[in-house]
Amino acid sequence: MKKFYLVLIGLGAFAFFANGQIKLTFNSQALVIGTSHDFIFNQAVSEGTDGANVLWDFSGLQPVARKLTSHMLNPDSFLQSKEIPQANTIIEEFGNHFYFNVQNDIMEQYGTVSGNVVTRFDQPFLKLRFPFTYGDRYTGNYSGVQESANSKIPIKGTYEVYGDAYGTLILPNSITVENVLRVKQSRTIDNGNGNSLQEITYRWYSKDVRYPILVIIKYITATSSNIAEVAMYAHAGDRNKSATTIGSVETFSNLEVYPNPVENQLTVGFNLGSANKVSIRIIDETGRTFKTLMSSKKLDAGNYSYTFSANENTIKPGLYYLQVASGNDLFTKKIVKR
Repeated sequence: MKKFYLVLIGLGAFAFFANGQIKLTFNSQALVIGTSHDFIFNQAVSEGTDGANVLWDFSGLQPVARKLTSHMLNPDSFLQSKEIPQANTIIEEFGNHFYFNVQNDIMEQYGTVSGNVVTRFDQPFLKLRFPFTYGDRYTGNYSGVQESANSKIPIKGTYEVYGDAYGTLILPNSITVENVLRVKQSRTIDNGNGNSLQEITYRWYSKDVRYPILVIIKYITATSSNIAEVAMYAHAGDRNKSATTIGSVETFSNLEVYPNPVENQLTVGFNLGSANKVSIRIIDETGRTFKTLMSSKKLDAGNYSYTFSANENTIKPGLYYLQVASGNDLFTKKIVKR
């Protein structure tokens, strides 16, 4: 079983101006526990060009029926944080917890907790060095282990972080943001089967907003290239700081989804602490229900595992979202169909 998780804010860096050019530093945009950041998802678009004084025109972005609020949380509030003791800050997105160690000059990711799947990095991702500006670049390796009740899998890969462009960003509703820096993060993901997947994330930063104002994520394999996410800061028009209050964050109990990427069959395993109705559906990149796998099925408390065919002609290679709902709990997991 191989899993990977996306994190939109992952490079939570900061911006100020020096000699007219944006620079990312610790003091103005570090991850701050108790804050949140609202995203609106959009249909897939290209990331545009790199270089100096670029004009990125994303005025034609088309929103889809998906939104996200990223929460910055205190690890002390979660029992599973003992599994990743190096972390001092958590980013929560779609029920996934991303564990970071944030210092004055560096930010590193030490792991991820998603349901009962725990990923620990003995060699962490070096997400960002401070300060960071256009033209800065660094590379490295990461490694660790991914554990669940049924498996323990070594993971490894390489990464590169590059300040590849700066310029002006045009967004829908006549929003223009000048002096933005684009940070390109590339990493390889070893799937353990001889195949390699490359994940590339582009994040645009401005001096006025603590976290990214635009994020585009794409996957590249030997045979395909797919835009996975296009997410815009929901308050880009007034560029206010994000909300500082956080509601309750629920996660689905002990959820497993594997293999991911999937070719033939997809297994969904979970635990119910009490009897409840469960629904499982696949959502496409536009946010619409693509296929319902289970509809409000009444289940008793206990452990469950269901296997679904991924060989149907209607399930084309690409990016999808698996959504599992039970009572007030809702879990959304990105899946890749090969």
